[in-house]
Amino acid sequence: MDSIAHGDMFVLSAENNNQPIDLTEFAEIGKTKRGGRSRSGMTLPDDVQAFRVEVEAFALSKADGWARDYLVASYHAWDAFNDGFLGGKLIPPVIRIGECAHGLTYGQYWPIGSGGTTEIVIRNTVATGAHPDFNASDRNGMTRFLIDVVRHETIHQAQHEIWQADESSWDGHGPVFRDICNVVGVRWGLPSVRSSKCGKKQKDVPSSAQWPFNVRPDGFYGSAYPVARLADKKYWFTHDIKSAMTALTSCFAHEEIAEIAVRIAQVYNTNAEASGHAERIELVRNAENTHIPKDILTEQEKMKERNVA
Repeated sequence: MDSIAHGDMFVLSAENNNQPIDLTEFAEIGKTKRGGRSRSGMTLPDDVQAFRVEVEAFALSKADGWARDYLVASYHAWDAFNDGFLGGKLIPPVIRIGECAHGLTYGQYWPIGSGGTTEIVIRNTVATGAHPDFNASDRNGMTRFLIDVVRHETIHQAQHEIWQADESSWDGHGPVFRDICNVVGVRWGLPSVRSSKCGKKQKDVPSSAQWPFNVRPDGFYGSAYPVARLADKKYWFTHDIKSAMTALTSCFAHEEIAEIAVRIAQVYNTNAEASGHAERIELVRNAENTHIPKDILTEQEKMKERNVA
């Protein structure tokens, strides 16, 4: 099939070496002083397990349409990662190729999704290569990236269903997520990563929020995705702006967005300057004579007051 490189997918699955990690290697995960509450794992009701297994079986045998090959590859990648690194402890999630809720995000994990159960979404433009971050002509590289997106989201599933760690204050990439990445990364010979939020001492350590893309050797994805670009702060600032605008324009008119942006700059001006990001709000600050409704973003003002207190 031309749409996805199945052969490369199975070569990559060999990274697991068919040797499951001894789960004692995960023993210390969730015991960090700072982190979400972590318990020993959840027991899914029998009917939920049966539903998810049935959805996977249907996808592998009867799925049709343009997304079929990507869906099949995603389930194969999920199975290999679950068996190779998590001892088969997870039940297949519902995997869907479609839109994600946040900007240009590559994939997304939902504790409650299709059918009221766990769902992993792979952005359709990542699967097809139409996403602006990729060179779609390198199908092997695109397949490698698709598989790594599945792995990233599978760790979120393990974080939720095995460790039951609530790391929402880290946008899902807290100490538990970080530690799982690092246990797997050791097997692959990848550098360690940190939680998404960190102090000055760890600012140069790669973030688990982009794992494993940001610690793969340059060229791992061929010409499909240049790993070196992840270190380009200017690129990612532009990327973040595009993501934010995608979300905002779906909810607000352009005039409203301008008003909100100016208000945010006023509310967070002191914090932004203290963090060395004053240049990032300069354009917003220079927007003159903009009417700002008094009721816009009052919660942000209250938050600032609480933080100061």
